[in-house]
Amino acid sequence: MKLSKRSIGLRTFTRAGIAAAFLLFVGGPLAALLVLPLVLVVAAYEYLYWGSYEFYFEDDDLKIESGVITKNSLDIPVRRIQDIDTSQSVLARVFGVVRVDVKTAGGDTSQASLRYLEGSQARDVEQQLRALQGRRETTGDDRPRQPETFYDIGDALVTYSLVRSVPAAVGLGALAAVIGIGVAGFLAATSLEMAGFAALAVGGAALLAALTFLTSFVGAYLQYYGFRVERRDGIFEYERGLVSRQGGSIPTEKIQHVEVTESFLMRYLGYATLKVETAGYAGTAETGTTSTTVLIPFERAETVYQRAQQLGEFEADPVEIDGLTDIGPAARRRYRRRYIVLSAVLLVACVGLVVAGFHPGLFVVPFVGFVLARPAARLKWSNIGFRRGERNLVVTRGFWVRRTYLVAHFRIQNLLVSRSLFQRRWGVATVTVDTAGRRAANPAVPDLEHEAAVRLQSALFAAFTGSVYATGDDNRATDDIPAGQPDPDDHSAGGS
Repeated sequence: MKLSKRSIGLRTFTRAGIAAAFLLFVGGPLAALLVLPLVLVVAAYEYLYWGSYEFYFEDDDLKIESGVITKNSLDIPVRRIQDIDTSQSVLARVFGVVRVDVKTAGGDTSQASLRYLEGSQARDVEQQLRALQGRRETTGDDRPRQPETFYDIGDALVTYSLVRSVPAAVGLGALAAVIGIGVAGFLAATSLEMAGFAALAVGGAALLAALTFLTSFVGAYLQYYGFRVERRDGIFEYERGLVSRQGGSIPTEKIQHVEVTESFLMRYLGYATLKVETAGYAGTAETGTTSTTVLIPFERAETVYQRAQQLGEFEADPVEIDGLTDIGPAARRRYRRRYIVLSAVLLVACVGLVVAGFHPGLFVVPFVGFVLARPAARLKWSNIGFRRGERNLVVTRGFWVRRTYLVAHFRIQNLLVSRSLFQRRWGVATVTVDTAGRRAANPAVPDLEHEAAVRLQSALFAAFTGSVYATGDDNRATDDIPAGQPDPDDHSAGGS
């Protein structure tokens, strides 16, 4: 099979267009003579590239052969495919083509990007890939089952765009106000001037916050316009976007862990976001390479948790975030002293700034820090917890943005107990659960008392072993060990 012939025009336009515009802008009339030869050379190369590019299916593998000067051959086993994503930029929509990205759990050399296919061809390729994977069950008359709607953003798009835009606008506006007032304290010679400069700083910060809010709102609205997720025989298929269309499909069995995200405002309103992490490569900077996918951007929190349980691995083990095990009193004391030390550092900095000529009103900042140290430590500590069920691990952390991770025991790849210099001083450690997703997205229980961290590591290892080898004595990992307690006879995962 070949790429769409329209891809020649699109690739020529994108590759030669920028260079041609640069020549016309910098070189003037003489450089304009080089534009036509440049376009012809690029077009000729793209035609040769299109002629040399072939992809086909053979023995349940996707094979791709390409290269004008250097011939390349790529063989991707269909069973290893994690995600199939489609995207259509503004230019791609003009040319009537779609980009199809095939991602595996390997590195960037095992990825495939079919740039570009026509719309019907892209759908046929995606369906053929899924059919080869053997995941599509059929009805009695051999027709694929009709998809069921998993989520449709509908009228909630405007509300979601508003809620998503407020935190960034408020945060940036507050930061700008603090910096502006600090500068005002340096410039002002009298209290009246200080008040005037501070008012200007606050006004400028409000304007910046308004622009940030507007930009974020428009971006969120355009990104999630028409967002819809359908589920067909264990495969989630989604499509979204007003200007640039994006879509993809995620097999349920490729999901490594589930993440429920609630910003402070969303939590106050009772809403949440559902994300899934797949074992895809995320080491490039190209759009769409991330292995985290949003399945529900904005829905009532109770509905989101119910939907999370419908992903297949949590149905027999209800997901509850009430009654989680806290991380111990040592962490709470550590957080309080950390904020006190930070406030002391700010106090010393303010002394230096006032001596340098800033207004003494800057001392308000460290004073507020000292006052808020205790309640801030309590809020941070109370929003971290974990619970080990019979089949999964639940980890919750974060106050301003609370993230709840759901990890099935058999998805665990590695268990790491780490201790920084300051954690060793306080006798605490962090337990990180590697699920073969992105390193930054791996669930972690921070600042757990060290002995409890080692016990949790051992218990999770035993639960993982029991979930993989569910025969004989290994059943103790899920049957005989109470949730949250380690196996007293298991020492294989101990240590840090």
